[in-house]
This record gives sequence, C-alpha cells and structure tokens, in this order.
Amino acid sequence: DIHSYTLGILLEFIYLIPILHEIRSTDFPDLIKLANTFQLKTLSEFLNKARHMTDPVQKSTLMIAYQYKFTELARNQLKNFVKNDIIGRHIDIADDSNILEIPDPAKSVPFPDIYLVVENHAGTKRIYPCHIAMLSRADFFKELVKSDFQDGRKYQIRRSSQAKSDDTTDILCLELPTCEFGVAESIINYLYYDRADIDPNYAFEVIRIADYIMASRLKNIAAAAITQSPDVLVSNTIFDVLRLAWETGVERLEQFGAKYIAQHIQGLSSSKELYDVILESSRRISSREELDTIELVADIRFYLLGKYDLEPEDISLLETDADDTEFLQSLGLLDYKDDMITLNKIVTDLGLSI
Repeated sequence: DIHSYTLGILLEFIYLIPILHEIRSTDFPDLIKLANTFQLKTLSEFLNKARHMTDPVQKSTLMIAYQYKFTELARNQLKNFVKNDIIGRHIDIADDSNILEIPDPAKSVPFPDIYLVVENHAGTKRIYPCHIAMLSRADFFKELVKSDFQDGRKYQIRRSSQAKSDDTTDILCLELPTCEFGVAESIINYLYYDRADIDPNYAFEVIRIADYIMASRLKNIAAAAITQSPDVLVSNTIFDVLRLAWETGVERLEQFGAKYIAQHIQGLSSSKELYDVILESSRRISSREELDTIELVADIRFYLLGKYDLEPEDISLLETDADDTEFLQSLGLLDYKDDMITLNKIVTDLGLSI
C-alpha cells in the first residue's frame, strides 16, 4: 500500500511543483516504487542518488540540479506536444459554417476542451485544439473562465464526415483578433511552455495580441525581439515603433524610439513624421499644466546627453567656458548644443512650450 502523502508528492512532482526538499527519508522506498511504476526515470535516478546522501550541502546541490533537469525535460516534452498535437493538428475552416467536420474532441488527441480560432490577413480561418488550463496563463482567458465564457462562440462539431447530420456536439471556440498564423502559434508556444524566442517579423503583431490577451511578460519578450533585431527598421519606421509602444504601453519600445531619434536627430529633423509624433506625444498629457513636459521630448533630451557621454552638470560649461570652443568641442558639448537647437526648433515650430 502507498501512503496518500507519498502519492501527493508524486502528483506535485508531475505538475512541476518543487517538492524535492519535502521528501522524508521514510518516503524513499515508496517513491522509488512509484517512479519505476510510472516510468519516471529521472525521478527514480534522483531518488536512488539522494537516499544515501548525508551531507546537506551536497544533497541541496543535487536537488537544484535535478529540479532544473526536471523542468527542462518537461518543457521539451511540452514543446514536442505543442508542435505535433496542437499546432500540428490545426484545422483550416473552408467557409463560415458553424458545423466543423473534425474528430470527436473527447476521443482524439490532444483531447481539447477549447478551440482557438484565428483569421489571417488573407481571410483564411484556422482553429487550434487547445486547453483552457494552459490558455488561462494569460489574464484575458483567465477572466473568461471566471465569466463562464459568456463571450465564447460555440461551434457544432460533427464527429466524422460519415456521421449522421444530427450526430453533433458543441465545443467552445474563442477568436483572436486578425493576425498571421505564425503570430498565433507564437502565442500558443509561449502559453504552453514559455517559449521566449519571438521571430522579429512577427514581433509587432505578437505585442498587439499579447496586449489583447493581457500577457504583459510576452509583450516585453516581443519588445526585446524588436529592439535587438538589426532589421527592425527595414519594414517599419522608428515612428511605427513609437506608436506601437503608446498603443500597447510597452515602455521599452518608447525608450528605444526616443534613443534612436536622439542618435539621428539631424537626419530626422526635416521629417514630417517626427513633427507628428512629437505633437502626438504632447496630446498624451491628460490635463496640461504649466510644468507639464512632453514625454517624448524629455526622453530625447535625456538620450542626447548619453549620445555625447555627458552629465546634466556638464551643460553649465556652455556658459562658463563659452570662449573655449576647442575644449567644448572635445567634450562633445558643441554638437550636443546643435542637436538641442534642432530639437527645440521642432518643438517651437509646433507651437509647443520648450
């Protein structure tokens, strides 16, 4: 007979709850037996090593190493599961019919309890068999669970193409905003096994969908893909990046945009779009007061200091050492001054306060 406490430890282990430190010396024999029965080879390996250890430091080191090993093993298993049984079993919808001819979800892998419906920009629809427990890692789906999926759409599922016309069942479907299938699959990969590498070509749309499903961490991951990509400004402008940042509330992109403008202020000074985004930034101040600042302008000024490796107190040298132009030039202060004149001219041309 297996004690219920020991069985509980095994269940927590299967659900990736760190419980190795809770295993008592008396639990080892039953746990090893259970691990062998359920073919949990890595757990059995750990237990057989740990049961004979007496040095607490050595035992703690072993636990940390194996806990990491367990987590990575589970992630790889989930990765293969998603690739083969979630994304690999997607269903393309040929029309707007509410009846889909697919295998009975209760009798076929991956035994979904919800379908994620995606329409790409070409108008093609695709559904992915998913699981509420995994999608609920995003707050949007978690809230839907709490509301009993009142906003969900139910499709009738015909169990097979040979089935009778009345041989149907209902299954819940949720639709994402229009996006490319690669974007939806990036979302699924993240929710199922925390995949953090986002294709920069999809990163803009991933941020928008992540914002929609309230997955803040995924927004930041996709933002990192944008800011670290050398090709980010090939198909998008820096102004696209800024507007995306404002739309979705991603500060990293705001800072990236402001820094880029500071680095290229002279080349962008005649750009109508630069004027436009500064004006848009000024309108983002909810109730203007005398001391309000335009956030984008303030950020650009900050990065202009960094551009020339200056500190705020260095600026006073422009007055105290105004005649020593060679000294000021060596510090980068004259170039900084030119950039500030350019920025301030844009602001005053827009009728805004410097």
